[in-house]
Amino acid sequence: MYTTSHPPRTPDSPPVRPESTRQSTAAAAAKPWGFSDPEMKRKKRIARYKVYTVEGRMKTSIRNGFRWIKNKCSEIIHGY
Repeated sequence: MYTTSHPPRTPDSPPVRPESTRQSTAAAAAKPWGFSDPEMKRKKRIARYKVYTVEGRMKTSIRNGFRWIKNKCSEIIHGY
């Protein structure tokens, strides 16, 4: 039979980690898990690129709309 240094657990209690791997809640809160993960950084960067693309499309659409209105008014006023 195998022995461990952990106290016996009841089925409804949470698992107990050894003291060497435990962190205080303040230390865990000070260092969020996603900020140093390269994959998370990549996903956030790609999300920013998508936001920039959408912003650019919106600006272009508004600019083209104003241009259309300006041209349409000029057509009506000047008759060409």
